[in-house]
Amino acid sequence: MLVAEDNPTNQALVAALLKQKGHRVTIVGNGRLAADRAVLETFDVVLMDVQMPEMGGLEATGLIRDHERTAGGHVPIVALTARAMAGDREQCLAAGMDAYVSKPLRTEELFAAIDSVVGQQSESAVSASVAPDKIDRDALLEGFGGRADLLKHVVDVFLEDAPATLARVKQAIEAGNGAEVAAGAHSLKGSVGLFSQGQAFEGARRLEQIGKSGDLSQAEAVRAEVEESVSRVTTELRTLLDGL
Repeated sequence: MLVAEDNPTNQALVAALLKQKGHRVTIVGNGRLAADRAVLETFDVVLMDVQMPEMGGLEATGLIRDHERTAGGHVPIVALTARAMAGDREQCLAAGMDAYVSKPLRTEELFAAIDSVVGQQSESAVSASVAPDKIDRDALLEGFGGRADLLKHVVDVFLEDAPATLARVKQAIEAGNGAEVAAGAHSLKGSVGLFSQGQAFEGARRLEQIGKSGDLSQAEAVRAEVEESVSRVTTELRTLLDGL
C-alpha cells in the first residue's frame, strides 16, 4: 500500500495501523513522489493526503489517472484531508479519487474506506471473470412454456426498452442522481436477466450498487461496459428471432 503524507506523525500513525492489519507500506512525502511510484509500481491502494509540498494530492491523482487512461488499470485512491470543508468530498471524487477520509484519522473510518475501495476492485475482477452472455435458445423457449410467440413478444419489448433504459441511466449519471441510476440499472438487470445472467446482468447489478452508494465516480465507466454487454445480448436475441 502506498501512503502519500508529508507529516511525520501522521506517517508513523498510518504505517502502524496498516502494518497491524498485515499491509506492506511504502511512504512518500509529496504528491510528485506518489505519482512517480504509483505509475512505476503496483499497489492495492493509495492513501493520498490532499495538501502536500511540491505537489498536492489532487494534482498527483490527476497524473495517475492520466497514465491509466493510456496504460490501463485503476489503482484505488483514498483521499486524506484535514480541511473537512463543504465540497471537499466532491472535489476529491471529481479529481479521480475513490473515497475520502477526514483528519484527525479515526481507525474505523480509515479501514472502512479502504475496505470499500478494495471491495469495489475485487467485485470488478469477479465481474470480469463472469462468462460472456450466451443465449440458449432451447432453454429459453422452454422457460417461456414453449411459446415462441410469447418469447418473440418479450424479446421485441426488450430490444426497444433496453436502449431507452441505458439512455435514462446515462442522463442520471450526468445529473449526479444516484437513486435514478440505481432504479434504471435495477430495471435493466431484471429485463436482461430474463435471457442471460452473464456479463450484462452482472454489470447492471454492479451499476445498481454504485447508484445506491451515491458515489458515481465509476458509474459512467461501468455503464459503458454494460452497454457493450447489452449490445452483445441484443445481437444474440436478434439472431434468435430469425430462427423462431
